[in-house]
Amino acid sequence: MNFSELNNKLNAYSLALTTMSFDAQTIAPKMGDSYRNNVMSFLSGEYFSLFTSHEAYVALTDALLSEDPIIAKSAAQMLESLNKIKDIPYDEYVAFENLKLASHNVWAIAVKIRTIVLLLRTRMN
Repeated sequence: MNFSELNNKLNAYSLALTTMSFDAQTIAPKMGDSYRNNVMSFLSGEYFSLFTSHEAYVALTDALLSEDPIIAKSAAQMLESLNKIKDIPYDEYVAFENLKLASHNVWAIAVKIRTIVLLLRTRMN
């Protein structure tokens, strides 16, 4: 795998996750939270597996030598990110992503409840 292939695959996962996240925060059915969170956690795990793989490391270190300064700089930044997360166990990464997604759902519910309480207080006064 070369840098371009790696970057395209990582971007595909990132786009899917970003789209699902936007959907979750806007019009998605709220009863689908648990399923969507599981799917997004799975996709995050796939992204993590690819990004922390030996193939990715080789592609990134090879890209450091690229004559294209943008590719070399991108590879350097990606390697820096990789070095920060490479020792995290896969299961912990996926569990963290799932908890992060669930926490957003709880926050969204709390905001709605707070809004309702404020409206009720306003009407009572």
